[in-house]
Parts: sequence; structure tokens; C-alpha cells
Amino acid sequence: MTRNNKQQAEFILLHSTKYGDSSLVLHTLSREYGRRSLFLRSVSAAASVAGGAGRASKRGGARAAVLGLVSPLNILEGEVAVNPASSSAMMTVSSLAASYPLNGLRGNLYKASISMFMAEVLFRVLRDGANEEGLYDWCIRKILLLDAMDGNFSNFHLLFLLELTSVLGFRPEFSDLAPFVSEENAAPVRRGHARADDRSCAFRPYRVISLLYGDPPRISAEHPLGIRTQGFVLKNEYLCTLTNKKVHQFKKSMIAEKQIEEALKELFGKLRFTEEPAGLYEPLRYMIQIGGKRIRPRICLLSYSLFKDSLDESILAPAAAIEVFHSFTLIHDDIMDNAAVRRGMPTVWKKWDANTAILSGDSMCIESYRLLGKAPAERLPEVLKLFSDTAAQVCEGQQYDMEFESRESVPMDDYIMMIGLKTAVLIACAAKMGALIAGADTMSQELVYQYAYSLGLAFQVADDYLDTFGDPSVFGKAIGGDILNDKKSWLLTKAFELTGSDTLMHRALLEAMALPVGSDEEKERKISAVKEIYIRLGVGDAAKSEIRKYHEEALGFAAQLPVDGVGHAMLQRYAESLLGRAK
Repeated sequence: MTRNNKQQAEFILLHSTKYGDSSLVLHTLSREYGRRSLFLRSVSAAASVAGGAGRASKRGGARAAVLGLVSPLNILEGEVAVNPASSSAMMTVSSLAASYPLNGLRGNLYKASISMFMAEVLFRVLRDGANEEGLYDWCIRKILLLDAMDGNFSNFHLLFLLELTSVLGFRPEFSDLAPFVSEENAAPVRRGHARADDRSCAFRPYRVISLLYGDPPRISAEHPLGIRTQGFVLKNEYLCTLTNKKVHQFKKSMIAEKQIEEALKELFGKLRFTEEPAGLYEPLRYMIQIGGKRIRPRICLLSYSLFKDSLDESILAPAAAIEVFHSFTLIHDDIMDNAAVRRGMPTVWKKWDANTAILSGDSMCIESYRLLGKAPAERLPEVLKLFSDTAAQVCEGQQYDMEFESRESVPMDDYIMMIGLKTAVLIACAAKMGALIAGADTMSQELVYQYAYSLGLAFQVADDYLDTFGDPSVFGKAIGGDILNDKKSWLLTKAFELTGSDTLMHRALLEAMALPVGSDEEKERKISAVKEIYIRLGVGDAAKSEIRKYHEEALGFAAQLPVDGVGHAMLQRYAESLLGRAK
């Protein structure tokens, strides 16, 4: 919110410097400005708006309240003014207030000491103007987590150092840490303490080597943190020292989203099938050329990138295998659904014929296993089992989908089971496969699977929503196909659930679904009649709420992954790209 040249902003206080008798320079970190120093002209003037936010002593009064506000690592709000006459002039801040009370942090001497340490590290490491993506939000979570913990926070400052380097995008190698590990200074190790490269080493101040999994923090349910966590999970490649080596000397090596996009473009641009007989293989080339969102190979490469630093054939071929298999299921689905348009283009059976589509689809299934065979030999048995189990589940989901068409209605639980098999498991398989081939631990594989499975459910509900309420030019296929084919979509399932069995609306819905579809006019009439009932029941809004629920569930699983802030931001953007059109 902006007023004249003032903007309301939230920021973390890292340090403060006294200026004159009554002014302060506040060194802050914010989402809008990054690392920035702000000038507080008058402590006395600011005291009038501080209210009781600080812990004012009887003698200090309102002035002490403001000084309480400017404790290191406080999360504050204020009006920030930019000097329009000079871009280099220091911004000023006024009307300070605390965004969070942080009573748990300020009421514990040890936590207060840790907070001063964290603030000092951020103040010294971050250069003025630094604004790494996701850094501010990560810092907020760390502050609130420390504030919320009831115990087991003795190593929190070490965990903070480890995670900070990964948030900044650095992945030092063990060789970077070798000078700090030696047999001479080795010390006994117990759970929660240091270990590196299977050798014990001593903890020294600012010399952080590695950390095993810690115990889950105990957090009060009433705390504003409001997140789920299964404890601190850190990986050995996210290690650093902040003593003898500057953070910026560590190389940035995480696979960027741009690299993933370029790899996908190249991968499917050069994907080749056998030339003859053309009648068999031309439909395969056609399905790949008409494109698509590539959501399955994209999440496969993204998941892989969370744990590896470069893309190679060991992951690119399996990622392509998943998309080729998905294309095979679409060719057959379009025949069963009598769908004439796919991605804005004629479907394979419509462009050629049903027999050609069936045979070409079978060839695509075989091709997917050929590509999958290029996975690393040591991972191939696990990869094949995951893929084959998933392929069987997809077929089971399709069978349930067809069986549901002959039933008047289905329970919502049965519908969710069906879309979980038909849609979500393949997206989840792609995500887990990326983590599996990258060598991620079992827990991480399961977390990425659950993240992608929840997104898969959200994606299918969104697809059902857009089939009725979407824009055909954006959706890529004709609107109302589910209605015309009497598909038990999420919308129809929810509508029957809302109407019950004996209401006028229930009968109206049955009558609308029974309307003939012999001509274009009849098709339009049926779509309009059913859509009107959906609108009256609020089914569209309910679908959006369901999409948001699964979206938040997915991010909850992602939040527990042992990845850095950059990785978490990539997972969040992937989720948004998948669901943004229907949320």
C-alpha cells in the first residue's frame, strides 16, 4: 500500500547504529528492498506509535518501547519513504510496529543469544542490496521456528548456518571443507552432531561440517508459525564454513529452471522414431510434435535437480519415457472417450482411424520401455518396478473411469480413488523417478511422490473444472466434453452429492444429463443446461476450493524436503504453473 512516496513494508532488523542523539540507522532485510539500511529520524517521534509493542520499563516509557522494537531479528512493519530527489539517498522509516510478538524468543536468554548470532551473520554475510530469491521468506520461517520451539534448540545456530548457504544457492564440495577435518581434531560423535565423509570431526565455532537428522522440534499449536515439520533434514552437500572462507567463494551449481526448459525442448525436438512403416510411426511423431505441457518430464527433471548438479542421459531418457507412455494413454483414451480434439489438434483416431490409433499407441508403450532402459544400471530394477506398477495403476484407473459412466452417480471417495490411479500416480511416479535416479534417500523419494500425487489430484480436478468453465482456446480442447460423454467428473460427482436423492434439483440434473446429443444444437443445449445447474449449486467455486486444498497439501509435503530455498521456490512455482489457470 502506497501513500505519496511512502510504502508500507515488513522487514527483519539485522542491526542498528546510533546516529546523533535521537536517531537510528536500521540495517534491515525485506522482500521489497533486500538488504537495505533505513533511517529512523527520531526515536521519540516513533515512540508515539509504538503503543505497547516493546517491553517498556517504568522509567524508560515510550522510548524504551521503541528500543525494544529494534532488538536484533525482530520482524517489524513501518512506512518506508523513498527520497524522490536522489536514488542514492538513504530511505527513511517511520510508524514502527511489531509484526509478531516473538515472546518465545525474547523470553528465553539462550534463544535471544542465538537470535543475536543469526542477525550478526546475516548482517555480515549479506551485502547491501542483496535480495536472493526466497531469502526473506526463509529467514521469516527460521525466526518463527526458533520462537516456537519448546526445546531441542541447542544446535539451531548451526542448522541456520548450514541452511543459509543453500538458500543463497551455494553447494560447496567436501574438498572445500577438507581443511577443517583432520584425524588430530576428531572428536566422538553422537546423534545430532557432526559427521563428514564417514569420518568424525570436532565442532568448532563457525566450523560446520555436517549434521545428521535431528529430532523434530516441539511447537505449540497456537504459535503463528502454522507449518508442519518432521524435523531438520539437511544434506551433506549443503555445508559451509563462515570463518576462513567467504560464502561467495563457493560455486553456484544448482540446475536452473531455464536449463530444465531448454533440456525439455531439445529432448523432444530430437526424439526420433522408426521411419517405416510410416502408417505405424507417423502418429507417434504427430503426438510428440503437437506438444503439451510436458508436466511429467518437467517434474521428473525438477525432482532430479533437487539432488544433482547437472542433467545427463541417465535422467533425460527416463523423463522422455514417461511422456511417451503418457502420450500412449492419451491416444487410447481419445478413442474410448470419442474425443475429436487434443491440444487444439485432431486426435490420432480422428486424423487416421481407430485401428491405426490402437496400434500406434501400443508402439508408443513399447518405446517408453526402450527409453526407460537407459536409466543407470544400478537403479534400473527399482525404476522398472516403479514404472510398471504405475502403468498398471493407470490402466486400473481408466477401467474405473469407464465403469463409472454406466452408473447414475458415484461417491466422491470412489471418484478421488479413480483420478488418483488414472492421473495422479503417473505425475507422482515421474517425481519419484527423478529423485530415485538422483540417489535421494527413501524419505525424500516418498515426499516428492506425495507432493506430486497431491498436485496430480489438484490437476485433475482443475482439468474437470476447465472442461466446463474454461476457455477452449486456452484449454486446448472443446468445452463440455465430459458433459456430452456422461463422464463422472468431479463437478458432476459434487453436484449429485449436493442435491441428495429426492430434490427437484437432483431430478433436474438427471434430466439435463439425459438430454440427446445428436446434433450440434442438442450438444450446446445439454452443456448449457448442466452448466446452469452447476452454477446454481456453486459447484465451480467448490472445485476451486478443492484445488486449493490439494495445492496446500502438496506444498506441505514439499516443505519437509531436505532442499534449499531455491529448490523450495522451484517446487512452489511448478505447483503454481500447474494449477494457476484454475485456482
